[in-house]
Amino acid sequence: IDERWFHWVLRMTMTLPERRVLAGYLEMAYLSFYPLIPLGIVILYLSGQSDGADQYWTAVLVPTYVCHAITVLFPSLPPRLVEADEGLRLRRSRLRAVSSWVLQHGGITVNTFPSGHVASAFGAAFVLLTLTPVAGLVCLWVAGSIALATAVLRYHFFMDAVLGVALALLTYVCFAA
Repeated sequence: IDERWFHWVLRMTMTLPERRVLAGYLEMAYLSFYPLIPLGIVILYLSGQSDGADQYWTAVLVPTYVCHAITVLFPSLPPRLVEADEGLRLRRSRLRAVSSWVLQHGGITVNTFPSGHVASAFGAAFVLLTLTPVAGLVCLWVAGSIALATAVLRYHFFMDAVLGVALALLTYVCFAA
């Protein structure tokens, strides 16, 4: 799916300057994951929705743990480490260097399947949509951008991102709604 359709569409429909702008936005989106999760709980407390904290942590942590548990059973390398193609075929940027440093020093260095970043971000977004709709819409936009970034920038395979969203939705419906 990645090679035959997803990246081909991006390369064929965008000029190099447009791809650079998109890549910059997506790197920022990917890095935004790290403050997104604690910011979500802060938003709940500041909006007077502290009683939703258990719901929030369930929607964030359960899919994250599932992603990591599956990774133990089926370890794989992320596409950025096994493919010559860097998604948008761009030069290495400073933002990419920051993302790589964060992953190397703070990540687990293997590919989670489904994507833990995507599952956590969407889990947070689903709860925030329910309890604080405006913040939830913003979080949903950021989560969608993170999902797109994981696939386009080759942090994950496309299906890792899709299944991360599905896992977050399933967790939310079954345990957090």
